[in-house]
Amino acid sequence: MYSEENNSSDTMNIVHGHSKDHRPDLKQFLVKMLCVDRTIPVFGQTEDGNASDKVINNKVLSSISKYMAENRIKKEGFIYIADSAMVTQKNLEKIGDEIQFISRLPANYKECSRLIKSAIEKEEWVELGKLSDTMETTKRPAAVYKAWESTAVLHNKNYRAVVIHSSAHDKRRQKRIERELKKAHTGLSKKIKKISKQEFFCQADALKAAAEIKKAERIEVLGLVLLLSLLIWRLIEYNMRRYAKDNKKDLPGWVKRRTYKPTAFMLSISRWLIYLNKPRRSGKQEFTF
Repeated sequence: MYSEENNSSDTMNIVHGHSKDHRPDLKQFLVKMLCVDRTIPVFGQTEDGNASDKVINNKVLSSISKYMAENRIKKEGFIYIADSAMVTQKNLEKIGDEIQFISRLPANYKECSRLIKSAIEKEEWVELGKLSDTMETTKRPAAVYKAWESTAVLHNKNYRAVVIHSSAHDKRRQKRIERELKKAHTGLSKKIKKISKQEFFCQADALKAAAEIKKAERIEVLGLVLLLSLLIWRLIEYNMRRYAKDNKKDLPGWVKRRTYKPTAFMLSISRWLIYLNKPRRSGKQEFTF
């Protein structure tokens, strides 16, 4: 039985650690397991509450041959599956060439970003379709997957690498970016509102306060946003003119005028004027064109 007052070196340490349940106020201990058929444990042992997953993987790999031999399984007869904590130089050296494994390449390896970039640039995906066993609904459609295979070089050794793309991951990333932008916008708006109400005794103090919210990094980001906006603007204009030329059909220009060379500005103004001339429904306003 564990006792904080009498803790021997052979007893696990129940301590505060990184809580995946978001309860840092509670002490914890870990249980390491080696499972077969995904969820059936064949070996297990308790570990300290702050034990490193990388170290735990190394301990398991050091004894895995023994465990498999006891169950009359040869090294080439199984695949070791672990999370990204397994991928370290020591663990890869320990696993050697005889044991096959599947893991996720940690983002702190440069090969991770290189492989993702190459997959996007080459656009040679293999469509995998929907893999979920759970029945999809209208609100929660099943994710669609595709894959691209290559080779990763880790510590001067080649490994087979597969980049997986998930449609659900794209949506989660977009939502996260939207949340971060909204948070940043709210913070800056509050700061600007506070500074706009503040009175300064001299020009130097006012310039100093302005410098805190007109930083070069933010101006650079603004410039990139304007550049992307121009790209979208010109693409709209290019496609409209190509459509008019290929179909020999004029498009709305200025008020009561048609043209074969419309501009994106013309389109936006024409749409807005069409909206203004629409009959209104009582009690409602329509904002779609």
